[in-house]
Amino acid sequence: MDPFSGFPRVSFRGVSAVLPPGWEQQPGTGSMWILAHPPVPAGHFRPNLVIRAGSNGGASLLRLSTAGLAETMATLAPIHVLSVDEWPKVFDRQSGQALPGRRHRFVYEADGHTVCVDRWVWVIGAGVLEATASYALEDHVGQKALFEYLVDQLEFKDHGATHVLDWSGFDLVTRSDPMPDFFASEQRRTVVEDLSRISAEQPYVPAGKVMPDAAVELFQTLGHRGKLGRFDLAGQQEAVRELLRAELLTESGQATAKGKEYLTPYVDPEARLTLTARRGGEVRNAEVWMGSGRALLLADPSFYGTGQATGREIRLMRDAHLPLALAAWAGVAPAWPLRHAPLVIDETRFDARVASESVPLPHGSDEAVERLWNASWTSWSITHVEAYAGFRWLHAAEAGHYSVIPVDGGLRLDAQPSSLVWDAIVRTVHTAATGSQLDLGTDVPSAWLHARLPAPDARESGTGAQTPAH
Repeated sequence: MDPFSGFPRVSFRGVSAVLPPGWEQQPGTGSMWILAHPPVPAGHFRPNLVIRAGSNGGASLLRLSTAGLAETMATLAPIHVLSVDEWPKVFDRQSGQALPGRRHRFVYEADGHTVCVDRWVWVIGAGVLEATASYALEDHVGQKALFEYLVDQLEFKDHGATHVLDWSGFDLVTRSDPMPDFFASEQRRTVVEDLSRISAEQPYVPAGKVMPDAAVELFQTLGHRGKLGRFDLAGQQEAVRELLRAELLTESGQATAKGKEYLTPYVDPEARLTLTARRGGEVRNAEVWMGSGRALLLADPSFYGTGQATGREIRLMRDAHLPLALAAWAGVAPAWPLRHAPLVIDETRFDARVASESVPLPHGSDEAVERLWNASWTSWSITHVEAYAGFRWLHAAEAGHYSVIPVDGGLRLDAQPSSLVWDAIVRTVHTAATGSQLDLGTDVPSAWLHARLPAPDARESGTGAQTPAH
């Protein structure tokens, strides 16, 4: 049953939309139309849907999608682009024909909020329709699905040909269509844009303090004792100097007020998360302790960072900032999912391929699996420690993202859109922060889950490693 059956529709410049109870229409500028969530308390972000409809200026969907995303990355920087998805939609319900579209998902931080943005765009005849949903990360669980419903209910009456949008900054006249992804286009039998540059343009940059491992380890010991002893102060002078510079330690060896704030979730955590990433012969970890709405992150250098990897990052943040930090650390970025049957390989071979590109391609593989096999592989997992549950992934560079699921015969690799990887990170952090159960059977589609983790004594400490397949 339609949950909004009987609720009114509102219209603007040929666009018709469902207006949920309590929502308000707000005046925009020019071609802009805003549907706003009911008023929220001061200090909270008010979810909204901004709709624009008008002439497309002769530009293709690829051109509008790519130019719009490029301008967003330039004007809202720093942002993290999570996904670019195909999003076909039926506007003429009599014919039932779906028109191709795009959805961009990205996140940025502003005024203390982590803001999630889901933006859709379609070219319809001589017109273009763009819908942009914005909501705080804390509202992700409820608002994402609502906005997808509202977008599904949008109707466009007159192709917008008589309205002119403000395309300043898009440079539609002089720029050609973007470079296509030839393999993804051939698989889909329609042209899709090359997304590989997006990841390169948003490397992981630590927002916390980066210190030598010894300094971070010495700081952690303060969580279980009042102050450093004289042997620590004398024997680990370089580590002590780092902690003094970071204003986490006093000259006498006690934690400063700032240091105590950092240590609070570490000493008395309500939840813990671990991330483990493997590439080649390297293993890198990120650990999180959560408590009282704050999260302490201790992270090795990301495989998706810049420059030579040194030291560990220590960062204290609000819970709401954590999913973005973890997604960036794990390199979540747009890629077209390859279209092929799930690949099942034994775990020993999977681990060997993560460790070395010299492992032979499985016999009988098609061209898509060959593209996957020849890409750079990074295996990683995220685990909610108290729940003994989480997700396991393969990041295969331009070949995209894969869920890694234990099955009879080994591990099954399923190509997944990066948007689902992001949703899994958000769901894991949300369940850890709220104490709710991460139900691997119903919370998210089972096709992209890994199995429930074994009990703590059967796990590799701090890695989230899975039970080997038999």
